[in-house]
Amino acid sequence: MINENLIKAAGFIYLAVAFIFWFGAMFFMFRVVKFRKPGVNMWRDTLLNPFNLIFMSPKLTEKGLKARKNLIICSVVFIFLCLLPILIKNVLK
Repeated sequence: MINENLIKAAGFIYLAVAFIFWFGAMFFMFRVVKFRKPGVNMWRDTLLNPFNLIFMSPKLTEKGLKARKNLIICSVVFIFLCLLPILIKNVLK
């Protein structure tokens, strides 16, 4: 039988890792907005939502493109970490 404290510690670590990826996604989302090309208006050129720059790669600098790549990685890993317990529950059911 697995020790109950070990299970609680593993769950805490799992949640901590998920929150780290969530905060990473937020961090890179704001960096994408920050590293837009000069002359790109934050509101007018993005349909009144600066976060639309995530989908407008021609309007980003090299740093912005790297931040977008990291944002996508963090978002995908976070979504996977959110769905993994549901998948495991359905498999073990």
